[in-house]
Amino acid sequence: MAASTHPSALPLNTVQEIIMRDLATFMFTIPAPLPDGWDLRFSNPCLWSGVGCSASESAFFSVVINLNLSNCGISSSRILDYICPLDTLQSLDLSGNSIPHLPAEFVTSNCSMTSSLVALNLSSNRLIDQLSYFSGFRQIEVLDLSFNSLSGSVETKLSSLLRLRSLNLSSNKLDGDITTDMAHSLQELVLSENRFPGSIPRNLFRYGNLTYLDISQNNLMGAIPDEFLKLPKLQTLLLSDNCLSGVIPSSLSNVMTLFRFAANQNNLSGSIPNGPTKYLSNLDLSFHRLSGDIPSDLFLPPGLETIDLTSNMLQGPIPTGFSQRLFRLMLTGNLLNGSIPESIGEASSLVYLELDKNQLTGAIPWQLSKCKKLSLLNLALNGLDGPIPDQFGNLENLVSLELQMNNLDGYIPGTFSGLSNLEILNLGCNLFIGEIPQGFSQLTKLSIMNLQGNRITGTIPNSISSLWNLIELNFGSNELIGTIPTMPTSLSTLLNLSHNHLIGHIPANIDSLVKLEVLDLSYNNLSGPVPSSLHYLISLTMLVLSYNNLSGLIPSFRQHVAVEFTGNPNLCVNCAPDDIMADNPDFRSAIWVALVSYICGFIASFYGTGIRQGWFKGALVNITPA
Repeated sequence: MAASTHPSALPLNTVQEIIMRDLATFMFTIPAPLPDGWDLRFSNPCLWSGVGCSASESAFFSVVINLNLSNCGISSSRILDYICPLDTLQSLDLSGNSIPHLPAEFVTSNCSMTSSLVALNLSSNRLIDQLSYFSGFRQIEVLDLSFNSLSGSVETKLSSLLRLRSLNLSSNKLDGDITTDMAHSLQELVLSENRFPGSIPRNLFRYGNLTYLDISQNNLMGAIPDEFLKLPKLQTLLLSDNCLSGVIPSSLSNVMTLFRFAANQNNLSGSIPNGPTKYLSNLDLSFHRLSGDIPSDLFLPPGLETIDLTSNMLQGPIPTGFSQRLFRLMLTGNLLNGSIPESIGEASSLVYLELDKNQLTGAIPWQLSKCKKLSLLNLALNGLDGPIPDQFGNLENLVSLELQMNNLDGYIPGTFSGLSNLEILNLGCNLFIGEIPQGFSQLTKLSIMNLQGNRITGTIPNSISSLWNLIELNFGSNELIGTIPTMPTSLSTLLNLSHNHLIGHIPANIDSLVKLEVLDLSYNNLSGPVPSSLHYLISLTMLVLSYNNLSGLIPSFRQHVAVEFTGNPNLCVNCAPDDIMADNPDFRSAIWVALVSYICGFIASFYGTGIRQGWFKGALVNITPA
């Protein structure tokens, strides 16, 4: 709903009060809830939410200068007919509605409001027109038409807006030459998420007051011009997700005002020049074909906060110098080698560190535990070896720890019980030994736990059931023994206990996992029947029971459930009772016990025969699958 503004205690002049009451009458026809306070019983519309007033020159009356009707469910362009007469209006916010088009009289001088309006926000509507000329908006300084379906070209359509400082046309369907003819006062220009083709036009560089330029997510091609970097006041330059090619301009290191540069997801190649982060706070060069070593001083400038070099072909070691303000370092998917430098502990502000999918070797430095703010640590898919430092248990802000597919060994640290905020733990495909720490039961925020493909021994702790936020549990391919304990009912995507040495029956209470999609218990030593209650796992799509010692009848499942039970010779589908008795030793044993009891009972007491016969028949009924 519209935000409240500071109302004036003075009443509106008579003309504007009539205008506002007519506007309110129209607003009452909208089925969506009205802004707070819109009530014709209140004599002063300046007290309504979203209406801002100021004393007139005579100081006896107020006039409306701000009107915020954002997110009010307006779906008709008629709203503009009621607003246009407000000739003192300076700011109009109609964002977040469903207005379909702008009437011609609104964008020309025929609308009284346009002569005074300084800021207009029509973002997130359903405008489907060609971009208008807005010739009547002589005072406009801020114009936001983003997140609509406007089409056509920009060209000279906004050239009459001589005071324009901020223009946002992002997330439309604009195309044609990106060449624009606008006021030299322009400071912010956002043209992202459109369909502009061709190269970056040179005339953009004549706007010497530009501080923010975003032309990302278009179809732009060619090289990044050096002229970009000569704009004397430019602070943010966003070129992401285009088809730009060539190399990174070496002059990037000379722009003293630029603090954010993002050119990710293009086709840049070559090496990273020296010094591009000298003045930058944020650098994003991810998803290119950049090669060569990372410059030794790239992470060192004291003002550097984030750097993303994901998915390139960078090689060599990770540089050893780090800014103390660096909080995001992303080097995923390169060809980096060598060890993780111990000096990384100097980056005391690190929150996100992603070094996965490289060729890093050696031990994980314990100095990483000095980065107390770490929330995400991803070192997966490298060649790291040695144990996990015990000091990692002190990273109490850690939410995600991914160390899978390395050569790490030793015991899983018991200190992990101190990771009270941990939600994702992936230690799969390493060489860990020992038992699952009992302290894992304290990780109550854990949603994903993967220990697959290690050498973990012992039993599955009964306390696993206390992890009530767990949705995925993977203990497959270890050396676990014992029975299957009660599992947390929150499990939904996966429960994998395959390729272990588990024994006993499949627990009947496994039917409480009603959200579970995949259940894999294959390659164990489980015995007994498959619980018929598994039929009630309504979310199940895959059940794998292969290579156990299960017996009896497979319960029926819904058609979308894939069931694999190979390697259980005493397990079958649609078996007749005689087949089960012939093939199932447990069944034959039960019959034998029943028969002996029956004969003994008959001999002991003739009058008990009826009771014994009833029990014997009951035994047959209970054993025979339903």
